[in-house]
Amino acid sequence: MQLVILHYHLNRGGVTTVVENHLRSLALLKPEERPSRVAIVYGGRAAAWNESVAQELPFECSLIGVPELEYDQLRESESPLYDALQTVLQSFDRDSTVLHVHNHSLGKNAAMAPVVCRLADEGWRLLLQIHDFAEDLRPANYQHLLDKADSVEQLRGQLYPQADQIHYAVLNQRDRQIMAQAGIDDERLHLLPNPVRAPQHLPDARQVAASKVELMQALGVSASHRLVLYPVRPIRRKNLGELLLWSLLAGDTTFALTLAPLNSQERTAYQQWVEFATELNLPIQFEVANKTDLPFEEIYTAADAIITTSVAEGFGLVFLEASLAGRQLVGRSLPSVCNDFEAAGMQFPGLAETMAIPVDEIDLEELRLSAARRIDQLRAAYGLPLQEQAASPQSEAVFAGDMVDFGRLELSQQRSFLRRVKTEADLRKTLRALNPTVQSIGALSGEDLKQTITNNCRVIAQHYSPEVIGEKLGSVYRALLASCPSRVACEPALAGAILDRFVHPSQLFPIRLES
Repeated sequence: MQLVILHYHLNRGGVTTVVENHLRSLALLKPEERPSRVAIVYGGRAAAWNESVAQELPFECSLIGVPELEYDQLRESESPLYDALQTVLQSFDRDSTVLHVHNHSLGKNAAMAPVVCRLADEGWRLLLQIHDFAEDLRPANYQHLLDKADSVEQLRGQLYPQADQIHYAVLNQRDRQIMAQAGIDDERLHLLPNPVRAPQHLPDARQVAASKVELMQALGVSASHRLVLYPVRPIRRKNLGELLLWSLLAGDTTFALTLAPLNSQERTAYQQWVEFATELNLPIQFEVANKTDLPFEEIYTAADAIITTSVAEGFGLVFLEASLAGRQLVGRSLPSVCNDFEAAGMQFPGLAETMAIPVDEIDLEELRLSAARRIDQLRAAYGLPLQEQAASPQSEAVFAGDMVDFGRLELSQQRSFLRRVKTEADLRKTLRALNPTVQSIGALSGEDLKQTITNNCRVIAQHYSPEVIGEKLGSVYRALLASCPSRVACEPALAGAILDRFVHPSQLFPIRLES
């Protein structure tokens, strides 16, 4: 078996890490089951690629830069992607090769989806792994695809081609259900979680204590304070406003973010939050990885707890990493990813699905109308007809009841509400009562926390280890190679059904769309 992996870049990011971990997972297979040759085809950026990986593998692995595969806005070449890939594939045997393509439909390179269709039509066997959907509140990506297509119908026909030699892989059951209900055959649709390696043992308690003292000294904060770490580059979907709300409610706790975003647009939004937190004098430290010489792993374990307030994730690695580091996890649960982990047996006693606030503390009518406007804007960007009424029943259902989720507020509403929480003690008391998880930091007894972490690490080893994922991946590749190539069908209705599942009021979190 030969394998060609295609992705736009090998810079820092989730897919680069996944590619690296997939290779290590495949290396654990029996010699007769793993590939004999692997080529990683990418656009040219490889700042985060670990060159030692290839030396560790028991099979040939090479990197092939193809400038035509780069993001459209970064491309210097106007030559066709199809021609460039044909040149690469000349040295591979079509009948014994799998093309593993990451995020073909995301809208980063508009040529990718139609090229995938052409390759499949020639009989190449493809695994199309979707980490992120352009349909999932990424209207700029989808609009870019529309701009390059002749029509909405043509684009939809290209996004999710169907044939016996085309299989799909997704990260979680939510995404699998969306694609299955849209019409993708079960035998060609695979659940492929990211591989995660559990450490041999939990961090040493004395080293953890020493790391915390060193980190808190570097931050100029008393070591007696609890430290809660948000180990992310805080892009908009990471929901920084909710982190600020936690800092107002938790008491005697310092919150810390590790790094700043790299993307210029995301960095602008982030800097506004930094200035706002400074204005309110909140106990939050930003970019702590740049304020200490401690390695990232020690910063992580120096924290008393890990927090996540994100409103959207693909795989959701943070939900596993906290236990692997021996830390309590607090914050926001995401059913789209946590349901899978909990079904496998993991426990998250410090998480809640919402940050509840009383509806009479906000302008609910303004929120309803702004949500309706947002949906109309999304539908227009995605080439969908507008709603016939200003507020649909689905939109009304999101805001039914006595409470509303802080994460559903517009950015301006979040900031206005945070100012009130800062100054109104009664409001803080009400919010603590409505959201008991904000007082859960350190609430688990040492033994209970240890049992939760031990259980979670066991589940991770059983379901998400490189050995387990390597077997899944090898099985998918073998199924593809056993397939008989058939005519490629372009099914616009299938792509439309996927779009309808995402462009829906239940999926709307305005902070993801703030410019």
